[in-house]
Amino acid sequence: MIDQSLSNRYRESRRALLGMCGGIITWQVAACAAVMDGIPAAGYGSILLLILVGTILSLLFRRVLPLGLRFFVVTFLLSWIGQLIFGFQSQLAVFPRIFAIVHWGGGILAIGGMIAGLAMIFFRSKTVSHRLYLGLVIWMCAMIALYTFGSAWVTY
Repeated sequence: MIDQSLSNRYRESRRALLGMCGGIITWQVAACAAVMDGIPAAGYGSILLLILVGTILSLLFRRVLPLGLRFFVVTFLLSWIGQLIFGFQSQLAVFPRIFAIVHWGGGILAIGGMIAGLAMIFFRSKTVSHRLYLGLVIWMCAMIALYTFGSAWVTY
């Protein structure tokens, strides 16, 4: 998918979607490999590595990376950030009241992000790539909301 997202024979929107799919698949492989090796998903080493990788990729983002790789990078980093959020959130389980506030607050913020993203798509976006970036943000917010409120149906 990464190779196809770099091909100039496709439209921009298709290259962006291929980059997003490649980012999701790459994140899933990285997350599964970390679980298989017993590496904690929300450790301090993961945060440092995320900062390092994010800094390097943000420097390359505008000048070097083509469109497909930009969407790949954004998808991969957003997935990583989401994993860190949920990993640190699960460490709050020893404090049930704080965990409930953070857990439900995150879900409500995610729904707010979805509504804000949809409003920006309808009223502010002018280019296809801008709509796709907003669609990616809406997708990630939807996953957070689904995790938050979906787990409520299972556990309560």
